[in-house]
Amino acid sequence: MTTNRILPPGDVERPGAAGYVESLAGSSTPERNPGSAEEADEPGEADVVSQLGAKAAGLARLVAAGIAVPEGLVLSTEAHRDALALAALHPPVDDASRRPLPVPPAVGAAVHAIAAHFAGATLAVRSSAVVEDGPLASHAGLYRTVLGVRGEDRLRAAVRACWESAASTRVGADTPGPAGAGGMAGAGGMAVLVQRQLDPDVAGVAFSADPVTGDRDVAVVSAVPGLGDRLAAGLVTPDRWRVTGGAALAERASLQALTAEQARAIADLAARIEAIIGAPADVEWAMDAGRLVVLQARPITALPRPPRPAHLPGT
Repeated sequence: MTTNRILPPGDVERPGAAGYVESLAGSSTPERNPGSAEEADEPGEADVVSQLGAKAAGLARLVAAGIAVPEGLVLSTEAHRDALALAALHPPVDDASRRPLPVPPAVGAAVHAIAAHFAGATLAVRSSAVVEDGPLASHAGLYRTVLGVRGEDRLRAAVRACWESAASTRVGADTPGPAGAGGMAGAGGMAVLVQRQLDPDVAGVAFSADPVTGDRDVAVVSAVPGLGDRLAAGLVTPDRWRVTGGAALAERASLQALTAEQARAIADLAARIEAIIGAPADVEWAMDAGRLVVLQARPITALPRPPRPAHLPGT
C-alpha cells in the first residue's frame, strides 16, 4: 500500500509513531498486475480498511480514482488499539473511577503532528470504524463527528470522543456476524479522519438510485444551504431533485439551494462513484467556492428491487 506518513516532529526515533498517521492521498489500494511481485508485497482493500476504517479507506479509494475529496489525515486503528491496551493496564474499579481513554505518548506525538500539519485551521474530526459503510449495514450516524475543532488540545479531545463512540452497544446489535457480536474492539477498532472544515455554499446527499423505489435509472439529490449537518440531523427540510436521462426535476426547491445544472452534475458524480464502488451509492457532498467535493460515500443498504416494467395485455 502506498502511503504518505507524517512524522511527528522530534519523535522520528520513537518506534511506531510515524505509522499512526496516513494521508488520504496515499492510502488507497493501487492497481497491480495479477501475480506480480508488487501484488505480493502490497496489501489489499481489506488491509487498508483494517488500518484506516471503512469511511477513510473509501475516501482514499475515491481520491485514487480522481474524485475531489477534501485533504485528510487519518489516525489509524492501531492508535485506538494501543490506547485500549494502555487503559487495560489500569482498569477502573467502578463507574465513578472510569476515565477517558489515555493517549499513549507516541499517539500524542501523532496528534501533535496532525495539529501542526493543519496549522491552526478549523477541523472536522470524524470516526472511521472498520465495520461501517458496508453493503449490509452502514451504521450512519452511530459514531461521532466533531466539528469546529481548533488547537491541539481540542483535537486530542475530539479523537477521544471518536474512540469512545466505538463502544456503542447499538453497533453490536446492528452488525451482522462476528463483528457485531464482538463489538468494535472485536471488529478491529476505530480510526479517526481529520480534515479542514469546509464553509460550503451548499451541501447535501445524493443517491445514484432511488432509495425508496429502487429505480436504478433515477438519481435523487437533496440539498441545503451551508453545512450539511442540519440535513443529517433532520433540522431542515431540504430541496430535492430527481435526475433521470439527463433531465433534472425539482420536487421541492423552496430553499433554491441548487440549479438544475448543478443537480445534474451531482447526479453524474453519484453515478461515477457507483461505478467505482460497484454498487448504487449514497454520497455526502458539498459545493465549496464552486468546487464539488465528496465528504463520504458508501453503498446504499437495503435498496428495494427496481420496479418491474409494465406489460400491456397481449404483449
